[in-house]
Order: sequence, then C-alpha cells, then structure tokens
Amino acid sequence: AKAFETAVALDAALPDAWIELLAAQALANSPATSATVAKAEAALRPRADAMPSKATVPLALGRMQAILGDLSAAERLYLE
Repeated sequence: AKAFETAVALDAALPDAWIELLAAQALANSPATSATVAKAEAALRPRADAMPSKATVPLALGRMQAILGDLSAAERLYLE
C-alpha cells in the first residue's frame, strides 16, 4: 500500500492510484478504507472537468465502492 500512498501523494488526480490504494488497503483489512474513499472523492471531484472523460471520476469512485462491497453505491456512481 505504501507505493500507492506515494503515488496519490505525488499526484492526487490519478484515479487508478486511488483505486489500487483502496484495493491494497481492503486486502489488508485496513481501517483506513473509509478515509481513503473520502480523500479520493475530495481529490478527484474538483478535477473531473480535466479528466479525459466526464465519466472517469464517477467510474473510479464506483469501482472503489464495489471493492468495498457496496454495490448499490457503486451502481449509483456508475449511472452518473
């Protein structure tokens, strides 16, 4: 998880780095997963217009919710 923490610290606008950080934390049963989702949303939402597609941020956040097992939240985000 340290490598992904470094990646998001260097560039918080990388959705894949946030997803992989969360996946690593979830795999390790880290209590930091909720905070990571909140930090990712705070970092990515303001940058949504600069992403290659307007779907990039909702899809990344949806993937994060899916990793955590919250499929209804993931679906809501996928439909944004």
